[in-house]
Amino acid sequence: PLGLWLATKQYLVVAVPLTVLLLPRPWSWRDLWRLWWRAGAVALAVSLPLALWNLPAFVRSVITLQLYQPFRPDALSYVAWFARNAASHPPTWLALPAVVPAIALALWRAARTPAGFATAVAFVFLVFLVTNKQAFCNYYFFVIGALCCAIAATQPASKESGMEGDSA
Repeated sequence: PLGLWLATKQYLVVAVPLTVLLLPRPWSWRDLWRLWWRAGAVALAVSLPLALWNLPAFVRSVITLQLYQPFRPDALSYVAWFARNAASHPPTWLALPAVVPAIALALWRAARTPAGFATAVAFVFLVFLVTNKQAFCNYYFFVIGALCCAIAATQPASKESGMEGDSA
């Protein structure tokens, strides 16, 4: 499933470091490599037939187009807001360095569970979108969907942990 998910959008490569959250502690580089290798093989199996069909068109539509898309002043991001209220707009590459501290914070603080992974994905992509040159409602639906997945994957607190609402 991870490989299929990564193959759906080219910018999901940003989420690859967050996959550490899917491994129980203590995780090993071997376990992480095995997860990445399997997910990569699935993503490649899904994408390779399309790439081989017309490699120049595939590269143009998946990679090059993203690099040359123009700045959108109507985007729902802080970058677009700043551009509308200032004489110039920030650099369009700002989103990538902006997610580095978000990824670090997520890896540091998120739970090592599927719910923690989904929460981290929502947080990192929220940072990615608010600093991006293109961000519209449908992009934010991804963040909302990731938060819904985090809620669905959250396990209720056990009675032993003393977190029950009935005890108060």
